[in-house]
Amino acid sequence: TPLSAMVHFLVDRCEINEEDAAQYAAALCTDGYDTLASLCDVEESDWDGYKIKKGHLKRIKRRGASMAPPPEVEGSDGDGEGSDGEG
Repeated sequence: TPLSAMVHFLVDRCEINEEDAAQYAAALCTDGYDTLASLCDVEESDWDGYKIKKGHLKRIKRRGASMAPPPEVEGSDGDGEGSDGEG
């Protein structure tokens, strides 16, 4: 389930104890942040409402950011424009 996946991520990857991880995961999943990728979508102002310990939050953000997909590069849509080698 999404909740158990989130708890496992928090415990295994972020090294947060199970009790706190279960609390954080439940709150995040309740608000729709139920996938690891969705953690990247949590607004900075939203984190305050979850009452996550500061050290835990830093770990979550660091691990979540490392799992984020790379940003799309403008002009790299595969049409070949802009990369013809002329200069």
